[in-house]
Amino acid sequence: MNNLTKTPTLCLDNTMYRLSYKYLCIRVHKWYNIYDTILHGRTISMAVISEIIRAEADNTLSFGNYAVVEKQKSNDFKFNGHTYKVKTHNELTRLERDDQMVLETVPGTAIHNFADSGEVLEFSAEGMGSTQLTFGLAPETEYNIFVDGELVGMAASSLSGKVSFGAELEPESLFHIKIEKV
Repeated sequence: MNNLTKTPTLCLDNTMYRLSYKYLCIRVHKWYNIYDTILHGRTISMAVISEIIRAEADNTLSFGNYAVVEKQKSNDFKFNGHTYKVKTHNELTRLERDDQMVLETVPGTAIHNFADSGEVLEFSAEGMGSTQLTFGLAPETEYNIFVDGELVGMAASSLSGKVSFGAELEPESLFHIKIEKV
C-alpha cells in the first residue's frame, strides 16, 4: 500500500509532471484488476481492431492489435484523400500517412477514433502496461497534452517534429488522449 502514497508522475520529453492522487488510485485499481485476471487465469476480452485499420462512421480511424504476436500490416488504405499504412503486433503499432510517421507506440496498442485536424490530434488508446507514444507533428512547436480530459503537461516537438511521452495503458480501458497545438 505504500505505492499509493507516492506522488504520481508522467514523463514528457525527460520532464516530470505531477498527476492527481485520484488519477493514480484509478490506475492502480485498474492495474490490480488486470494483474488479478492474469494471475488467476481468467480471460481478458480485448477490443483490438481485427481489421488492422478501419474507417469509423464519425470520420475517424481505428487501428492496431496488441494481442497478436505475428506482424500484421495494411498498405495503401485510402481515407479522406490520404494513403495510410499500419504495422501492428504486440511489440509495436505504427501509423503512417502519405509515407510520414504519424503515431508509433511501443509496445503495440489499439487506437480508437483517431482524428487529426492539424491543430488537435485526439484518440482513445488501450494496451498492455507501460507504453511509449511517439507522434510526428509540426517541427519546433509546443503542444498541450491531455489524458482523460485533464491537462497533464506541455511538450515541445523536436526539429523533426517528434513528441514522445509514456503512459500506462490497459486492456478493456480506453484512455482518451488529446494533443493540442498551443
